[in-house]
Amino acid sequence: MPMFNQRKVSLPPSRFLRLSLLCLSGIALLYVGGTFTLFLWIKHQQGHAAVAFGDILLPNRWHHFQAAKGRSLIAKSLIQFETGNAAAGFHNLRLGLTRYPASREGRLLLAQLYADNQRPDLARELLVNGLTHHPRDPAYARIVFAYLLNVQKDAKVIELADHIRQSPLMAEALGEMAGMAAATACYQRGYYDRAERYLATTGLANNRDSRLLRARIQWERGYADLALHLVRDLAADFPDDEEVYALGSSFLRQSGRFAEAHRLSLIFQLRRPDSALPRIDRLHAHVREGDFAALRQTTDELLHHFAGDEKILLALGDFAATTGDAALARQVSDRLPASSAAKPGAAVLTLEALITAKDYPAALTQADELTAGTPALDEPLLTLCHGLKAIAHYGSNDPGAGFLAYSRFVAGPALRSGNLLMISNLLHDAGASKPARDLLIRTAADDPKNQAVLSRLIELDLELNHLEALPARLRQLVTMRKPSRELLARAAKVLGSDRWLFTAERHPALEAIRDHLKLNRPTASAQLNCDQLPL
Repeated sequence: MPMFNQRKVSLPPSRFLRLSLLCLSGIALLYVGGTFTLFLWIKHQQGHAAVAFGDILLPNRWHHFQAAKGRSLIAKSLIQFETGNAAAGFHNLRLGLTRYPASREGRLLLAQLYADNQRPDLARELLVNGLTHHPRDPAYARIVFAYLLNVQKDAKVIELADHIRQSPLMAEALGEMAGMAAATACYQRGYYDRAERYLATTGLANNRDSRLLRARIQWERGYADLALHLVRDLAADFPDDEEVYALGSSFLRQSGRFAEAHRLSLIFQLRRPDSALPRIDRLHAHVREGDFAALRQTTDELLHHFAGDEKILLALGDFAATTGDAALARQVSDRLPASSAAKPGAAVLTLEALITAKDYPAALTQADELTAGTPALDEPLLTLCHGLKAIAHYGSNDPGAGFLAYSRFVAGPALRSGNLLMISNLLHDAGASKPARDLLIRTAADDPKNQAVLSRLIELDLELNHLEALPARLRQLVTMRKPSRELLARAAKVLGSDRWLFTAERHPALEAIRDHLKLNRPTASAQLNCDQLPL
């Protein structure tokens, strides 16, 4: 017999049901109460005002909660950037974009930060990945392609464009843009036949941009008359378009048709009296022809008609600086109000004009005034001023003072490569070839993708017989967009001489030049005999 009486306890079904419902209700209340507490903490303590209670409460809406939190973090980061807390803003921006990758504003801002802080690889990856979140956004795709073309990632542009054109989801919205971007990338690399195939297969036949590109392609091939014919047709369809006018004017001037270029500028000025472009084009023509009376008349027109337009005044000041017209540069500076943010820049343009005119004593006087704070310059302009002052000292046969000013210049904040190239060229013109070359070496190290800097450095290497690093620089140059055939042929001739027979990496550099010239033979211009290059 069992030691204890075992009795089965059973609950009536109705009572069991009530007890179960009571337990479930308690659990639900606890869950709702806990979720509400969490919601209040996230909303008020963490400051995520965009978060909704339902997005936390319902599991099927948790992805909405993550997105809302990401949006809140991105909004918070923008406030932090505005108040100067860049480190916290950067952290929250990255975290917010991780939670809400569809944020167009956040993605573009983070890409810009990467680009500004010398991480173009991260900026590129971020922008390209964003296409998966904005597959039908032409404005976003345009930014991506523009950035990739700007950093010369032409192969990536072509790869991305092919992917878009093959994707049914994206092709409808972005197909023509992708085709145009690919054609532009091919043009930049000199693949003219391939560029035209893209233009022919993307429905771009009557597109303004594609027609401009076709004209440029024919010009590069050496078909000047055909290129001009295409631009004239464009001008007939877009008579008020500044870019069409500028391309036609450039073609005419380069082909020596100066009278027609002059007529074109007059006609365009009548059509667009608000545009300063034709007048500035005529300034260069007046200088070339030595017609100083016409030069003065045109500059007076510009100063009168565009007296309140700082952008055009600075363009006129830039013309004065590059042509050495210090009097005009001073006029531009005087026309700008004292409160204008452009005033210090105009003063530096006056100094540059004096340097270009080789009036070194007057340049030193102007430089002393500027470095003394009249007018006050920000750090980049002050650094540029020290560079120009160094040129004036070297040009005045005072290399000691020139070296001191040059040392202050290179110790200042980093300037754009274009400014550094300008300073190098002016140093060379003033007889200071060594600091000019040293500056290019520094600039090329900091900006290795800058083709203009690298090409000029190779020119100076050849001129000064510094060929130790020339083979490596030449092999880098042939990977860039349409390097000068004349420069490559000249370098090959020098490097191929017996004098440099034992220069390191000489043979691979000559092979690279020969291969490049063979692949990129001109169609209608003088041919370089690539097979005769020394190897």
